[in-house]
Formats: sequence, structure tokens, C-alpha cells
Amino acid sequence: MDFDKIKIIFLDVDGVIARNFMTPTTPEMLSALNKLTKKYHVSLCTGRSVQSSGHIIDGANLHNFYHVLETGSKVLAPGGKIEFEKSLSKEEINKLIDLTNPMDCFYGVCVNGEWIDDIIDVGDNEITILSINTDSRENTRKVLDVIEPIAENFHISTLVSSFNPAGAHIHITNKDVSKGEGVRYVKNALGLTTEDCLGVGDSIGDLPMLKECGIKVVMGNADEETKSHADLVIGDFEDGGLIKFIHENLL
Repeated sequence: MDFDKIKIIFLDVDGVIARNFMTPTTPEMLSALNKLTKKYHVSLCTGRSVQSSGHIIDGANLHNFYHVLETGSKVLAPGGKIEFEKSLSKEEINKLIDLTNPMDCFYGVCVNGEWIDDIIDVGDNEITILSINTDSRENTRKVLDVIEPIAENFHISTLVSSFNPAGAHIHITNKDVSKGEGVRYVKNALGLTTEDCLGVGDSIGDLPMLKECGIKVVMGNADEETKSHADLVIGDFEDGGLIKFIHENLL
């Protein structure tokens, strides 16, 4: 595997850089990411909001790079300006909530870079993500069975739940955005090709990102389906898998 051709690295956050959004990124991880910046363009590619990604961008000094945030609904340009953004309508969100309400889900919406638990509190602000949160694989499947028939109207991305390992965050975004579309936007902005890109992910929701990368790296803690798309499976997050991979292959 020729890492010498790589010019940009796209990194998912939860399960890759941090355990989940409720736990801080370690100083060791931030230091490893900062060292990468000496050789590569380092881009976060995550479902996290602008605000919840900020401590990583600050801590690893990633201000001079593009970042794909909110599951591709926003692209942050070098210097921190939002260069691309697409949102959902309240009508679309209410339809999805009505369809899935009988399945014991709980919901969150991402508005102006912040997660809000109740859509009633949103007002007229633009919503970039509806997160339908489940607590079991069975519930996740039930929700997907209901919303997948109307998938042409949205982009659906399934992430491992930060609250319950058996559940999921099902992120619904504008049909024209995804992590893959975000990566494509960054590649075009920088004049890069797929072969210039390396991506690291840990869930099915990262597959659109990985498909845009010449080298697809998947964490050991990923599900088997995600691993089946990898060029390389590295160690678990809990064992410092990404940090070891960085030091052994990229620096």
C-alpha cells in the first residue's frame, strides 16, 4: 500500500478520534493529528456539528484545512468560514417524525451547529440534520424499513449510537448531501484526485466517505460490513489503533 501518494486524510471522529461525543479527545490523539499536519491536509469528516468539532480543530491546530461536518451538510473552509451548507425543511422533518414516532425513538435536530432535542424550540432556523435515535438493532431495522422507501427524498446515514451500543443514530440530511459529497467538494476545491485521499472510518455511515478515497482504512471496532469495504483494518479505538497507524505508516 503506497502511502507516499497521499496528500489528504479524511477522518471520522466518533469511534476513530474520540470514543463518542460525550468523551473528550485525548492529548495523545490531538498530538498525533497535529503531527500529521506537517505532511498532509487533515480533514475531519463527521456527523458532529461545528461546535462539537471545535475542540478537535483547536486542539490539533487544524484551522487551515477543510472539514466536512454535520454528515456533509456543511463544509468548513480553511480559516473557519462555512463554504457550503444545505438544510432540511420543517415539513420534511415532521413527516419523518410522524412515520417513526410509534417505534420508541427519540430525536435531535442540528441547528446553527448545535444539537436541540425538541423541534418546537427551533423556530425558523435552518435544520441540517434530523437524528432519529434508537436503542436496539430491532428498532433500527424497523425505522429503516419505514424511511428507506422514501430515501430518494433524503440522504440516510446510520451511525453507532453514543448512548447505547446496540442502538443507532440515523442521520437524515438533504438528499444532495452526504459525507461522500462533502469529500468530493473538498477534492474539487483543492484539485485532488481519489488516489490522493486516505479515509478512516468505523461505521456504515462512513462508506460514502471511504468510496471517495484511494486508501480505505477501517477501525478494528467497526462492524463487519464496514470492514468488508476496507483496504486495511487497523486496531480498535480503545487500543489506540489510529495513533499506532499514524506513527507506523504516515509519519
